[in-house]
Amino acid sequence: MEAGGQLEYTSAPAKDLVELIQRMRQVVLSIAEVACGLGTALIAGSMLPFDKPEDAKWAPKPQYLMTLDYLASLGIDSLGWCTGSRTLSTQVTFDYLSEDDMNRKVRALVAAAPVFTALFANSPIVEGLVDGILSHRAFYWLRFDPARCGCIPPALSGSMTFNDYSNPN
Repeated sequence: MEAGGQLEYTSAPAKDLVELIQRMRQVVLSIAEVACGLGTALIAGSMLPFDKPEDAKWAPKPQYLMTLDYLASLGIDSLGWCTGSRTLSTQVTFDYLSEDDMNRKVRALVAAAPVFTALFANSPIVEGLVDGILSHRAFYWLRFDPARCGCIPPALSGSMTFNDYSNPN
């Protein structure tokens, strides 16, 4: 469970995307059945559209207390609070065989990220209102902690190294 009650699912490697989707669908249906039995529901999306910041409850895990302290140190803790407690995402992991292979994959993913955001992270409603921002999830993530979020500049160069990836500044 993530900070704001979001569920994190990690799958075993799959031979192809079809197998991965079938497995994930089975898991999500099982979790939805449990949630229904508890009188709650799963929400698929990129951000909770109706909650206010004061409605968000963080999971009682020690690492989230450290996260809250870190977000407060940035001076923009309300934005960090929204990012950590109200946003949802689908994440993928790509293995690589070499530095060159990693470079090609990261470059493609960084270039494709704005398209994926437009297609899947559409969250134009916040606190029940439409305010002109088409993806509040992207808005929050791109602003709350520039040291951890956004484009990795060397990724678009075509010659990124492992060192560039681990030390992008």
